[in-house]
Amino acid sequence: MEIQNSAAAVENLLVAATSLGLSTVWLGILFLIKNDVLNFLGERQGEFMAVIPVGYGERPTAGPKKIPVEQVVKHLK
Repeated sequence: MEIQNSAAAVENLLVAATSLGLSTVWLGILFLIKNDVLNFLGERQGEFMAVIPVGYGERPTAGPKKIPVEQVVKHLK
């Protein structure tokens, strides 16, 4: 359950930061170089699910284009 709990917490953090006008990115790929990241942080050992930089974006973005809900939802009768 730790993975699901961590993923939900990260998603909530991303949504909350965005609502405050902040930019974020989920850098889960850093898990593949976990020891390098821990060394950079000055930690001898530990676990993490993601590294999340938070700040103000250099320029505003529109985000990805989204498919209209009518094209992806099918109502069953």
